[in-house]
Amino acid sequence: MIILLVSTKVISKSLGIFFHNDYHILPHEKMYWENVPDTGTTLVNRAMSRKRYSDTKRYLHLNDNLALNKEDCYYKIALKQFGIFSENLTISERMVRYFGRHSCKMYMKNKPVKFGYKLWMLTSSNGYPFHYKVSTSY
Repeated sequence: MIILLVSTKVISKSLGIFFHNDYHILPHEKMYWENVPDTGTTLVNRAMSRKRYSDTKRYLHLNDNLALNKEDCYYKIALKQFGIFSENLTISERMVRYFGRHSCKMYMKNKPVKFGYKLWMLTSSNGYPFHYKVSTSY
């Protein structure tokens, strides 16, 4: 077991970068720390080093493993619905990249992200997600 000591400030910055990266999507995570003007990510670059962010993201775990339902193959995925605050809604699909071993992982030949979880999403017209449903192949 690796113990990484972090302050609340580091966790706050890591979560901020995590949410920022979900809205400002670049092809590779390393690109958020590049000093190239066309990516427009100086906010991320100044907030935290790439190594510190990677270590925090890698070892931060927020689930209680003793209270998990092992019968549910999605027991590690937390899905929540906060309410729908938009009139114009759309249903779309998205692949969430995942290369580890899991019985619900899918392979989709014609997608940019070929391995991972397929999600059906209810989103607003500007892309804000309201609800997810994980697609299963069985």
